[in-house]
Amino acid sequence: MVNSLVYKMNKKGEEGGLVWENVTYLILLVMFLAGMLYFVMGYVDGVAVWEKYYAAELARVIDIAEPGDEIQIDVHTGTRIALKNGVAFSDIFYFDNADNSVHIRLRPRGSTVYHYFSDVDVVEWEIEQGIETGVNVLKFKIKDAGGGG
Repeated sequence: MVNSLVYKMNKKGEEGGLVWENVTYLILLVMFLAGMLYFVMGYVDGVAVWEKYYAAELARVIDIAEPGDEIQIDVHTGTRIALKNGVAFSDIFYFDNADNSVHIRLRPRGSTVYHYFSDVDVVEWEIEQGIETGVNVLKFKIKDAGGGG
């Protein structure tokens, strides 16, 4: 009886069941740590924080604006971060009038999107580089949805 018990224990050890369980846990641990690292890297230099800030503020400004308004916002910090991360100047801000959303990209992959509730279109947006003032300014106009106003 003892010999058969020892044989079963040795047989399980030979198959490596315990090793595969540990390998599985190690793989899950590495995947979890990689996900956490990806999340934390989004906050390096405040990229994620600044993306959320600009997206939320622009959506709020658009919601309170009326057709015919011309808006100028200081975006120097955002443009500095985006250029440091290799994002093209023209890709930092994007307004999707069909979806009523603001897209902010300050990192090479991914962006932050906020939706606004007003039924208006954002047109003629551009970033004016402040060569003399040292401050970059985002300028855009608010029109009635569909191109009127």
